[in-house]
Amino acid sequence: MNYTDRILPTNKGLTTYLDELKSFNYQIPTFQRDVVWESENVKKLWDSIYKFYPLGSILVWKTDLKLQNHRHIGGHQITDPNFSRTEYQYILDGQQRTTSLLTSLYGGKIERKPDFNPQLYVDLTIPIDNDTDDESYKNRFLFWSDIDDKNGEIRANIGKKKRYDGGLVVKLIDVKNNYNDVQKKAFDSDSVNKDFNHPILAELSKIKGVLDNYRISFIEVKGIQVAEVCQIFERINRAGKPLDIFDIVVAKTFKPTIDDGSGFYLRDLIDDFKHQNNSAFLNISDLDYLQTLAIIIKYHIPNSGVSNITDRYLNEIKTEYILSVWDDTKRAILKTFDFFENHLHIKTPHLIPFRYFYFTITSYFYKNNAPDYNLLKKYFWYNSFHNDDLLRSC
Repeated sequence: MNYTDRILPTNKGLTTYLDELKSFNYQIPTFQRDVVWESENVKKLWDSIYKFYPLGSILVWKTDLKLQNHRHIGGHQITDPNFSRTEYQYILDGQQRTTSLLTSLYGGKIERKPDFNPQLYVDLTIPIDNDTDDESYKNRFLFWSDIDDKNGEIRANIGKKKRYDGGLVVKLIDVKNNYNDVQKKAFDSDSVNKDFNHPILAELSKIKGVLDNYRISFIEVKGIQVAEVCQIFERINRAGKPLDIFDIVVAKTFKPTIDDGSGFYLRDLIDDFKHQNNSAFLNISDLDYLQTLAIIIKYHIPNSGVSNITDRYLNEIKTEYILSVWDDTKRAILKTFDFFENHLHIKTPHLIPFRYFYFTITSYFYKNNAPDYNLLKKYFWYNSFHNDDLLRSC
């Protein structure tokens, strides 16, 4: 593919995008950051849309790889586990905005807010004061908790509840799906009193125009390798958790649990192994475990394509490769840690000078019923204290 074809700027209608999301056309991989949903931020998001300000692009990765993905966001199912495609669309950046938009229109469930209704309402009586008005959105966009007066018990909400009952505070999704009914109720209200030129009707028409015409910018990337996805993700999320190859391999090798109980999730596999005992060595990095597996796969699975420990070759690791070597690899890793602790008397991984010892020594122990511990000691101390130039050439 030509480099100029790898990036495609495009745009799509706001409600079209959300409808396609609900139709399983987009996936959100599990390596995405957790969503932090805040009602004030959602209101600000809709204020930007209301004013036709840009939101920033949503980054979409198009690929034929089937990754582990979030089956639900905001309580909405967004993927069909039994459906496969020739090309998948993964949202690399924009999960936060997508979740906020989806739940504010269609409702749903917000994590750690079990009783909160995230559907958004708009008060048609709130005007914009001036071109730089940055305050009125707080009263224009409302959640049910801002409206419900609990039968008069919440005095601050009484006026808003009256306007809601009178058709002047309306649900955004109703403007989208039942505009004629919403318009008629507002038109017949005491405030409008069948005045065709009333500002409230103009405000309602503006809201409908926003939902119909606001377009979200997308940047589609295609024909890129998984290692490049890691770099892209990290660079656009400098303030967030960097994405590494382990996250990608976890997503690629994931197999959902089906009726016979079969399934595979590499993260759980390694996390469970880390609870084998109290050894500090069990807490080496996920990447150390992954690269150790890569070395074992390289030498014990013919034609695997895993011929190195770089991202390019770690990307070739498949679920069946891991399953075929895992039991023997576990035993070899435990023997490696035992060698460090009980033969070399090193009790912490912080004293291991080079992480590559995990790979080489585990590979030596793999299916080895007669290991030579004296040889291993010589190997370890020789390479630990030799000069760097020689080490790099080994």
